[in-house]
Amino acid sequence: MSSAVVVPAALAATHRASSCGSAWIDGLPALAEQRLAAWRLRPDGAAWHGMVALALPVVRADGSAAVLKLQPVTEDTAGEPVGLRAWG
Repeated sequence: MSSAVVVPAALAATHRASSCGSAWIDGLPALAEQRLAAWRLRPDGAAWHGMVALALPVVRADGSAAVLKLQPVTEDTAGEPVGLRAWG
């Protein structure tokens, strides 16, 4: 079964250039589908990305808008969820 989540080529290239990024980027569509299903999110538009993360605009089960952000957890990114919650 193929994923409806499309990984932008530029994001894939960035990860493939790193020492451990190919495995993560190859598994990203499945990870995104798992998180969408687990959190009852519906994609709502085209993905966007930075150097490391994939961001998917989504709609929650209650109809509110949100963004699903997926990136590998590293020493540099491990604390990001706390920061994003504080930032709101």
